[in-house]
Amino acid sequence: MTLNKAAERVGVSPPTLRRWIGQGLVPQYEGDWTPAAIGQARVVAKMRERGHSLDEIRTATEEGRLAFGFLDELFGSEPQCYSLKEAVRRTGLEAALIRRLIAGLGVNPHTADTISEDELQMLRYVAAVLEAYTRMTEEEGELPAVDAVERFVEAVEVTLPEEARIIKTIGDEAMIIGSDAAALTDWAVGFQAMQTERPLPRIAVHCGVALFGDGDYYGRDVNIASRVVARSAGGEVLVTRPVVEVAGPHLEFERIGEVTLKGFSESTEVFAARQCQEEGE
Repeated sequence: MTLNKAAERVGVSPPTLRRWIGQGLVPQYEGDWTPAAIGQARVVAKMRERGHSLDEIRTATEEGRLAFGFLDELFGSEPQCYSLKEAVRRTGLEAALIRRLIAGLGVNPHTADTISEDELQMLRYVAAVLEAYTRMTEEEGELPAVDAVERFVEAVEVTLPEEARIIKTIGDEAMIIGSDAAALTDWAVGFQAMQTERPLPRIAVHCGVALFGDGDYYGRDVNIASRVVARSAGGEVLVTRPVVEVAGPHLEFERIGEVTLKGFSESTEVFAARQCQEEGE
């Protein structure tokens, strides 16, 4: 691949891309524009868009904090884009709401009339949350539904392990990040066991590598967690193989099977986590 073609895919000028190579910002480049090198250059471009200096990006690269270019190789070097009309059809959201959501992300170099695959997945997530919350308000009434969501988020916050925290909430869903997968799984099983109000929570735990930026986490493993929780039922705690391997002996795991998650070519092993019978009795 030529420098001009690579620059076109990254969204910068060829001289800018050449300068980044000379400054060591794209260590994956070794004379050939591989998917990993393109991915790293895209990360650098996004960091520049967010106002980070070249010195800051160089330091982060040298420390390994931007070593996520390989994610683009896993996702594919030419992500699919969708029109606004197609995004409306696939998500069921109104066009005006989609425009506001995409504008709020602040990362789309084009207009909201061009939707990337990652942005479409985010919109689907929002649509699912809105659908669940709407169903709750119809069944329980708006004020009881709001109260239920507030009680749920508060219960999560006060019971989480010390090293875990809520990153964001959307409707009645919460994204939690933690450095100890075993402790977080213990919490999830215990938290689920304490629940009596319906609808019961749907919980999934996965561990891996995530890219942090602007107060949020991104990346392949974050997407896996999102896909797995979408497969869980109320009252379940679903986990993946990496979680099973680090969990404590007081938990047992029922293998659900290998499932193909949307957007991934390789299957993912999924398990249902619960307390061992002797622990729960």
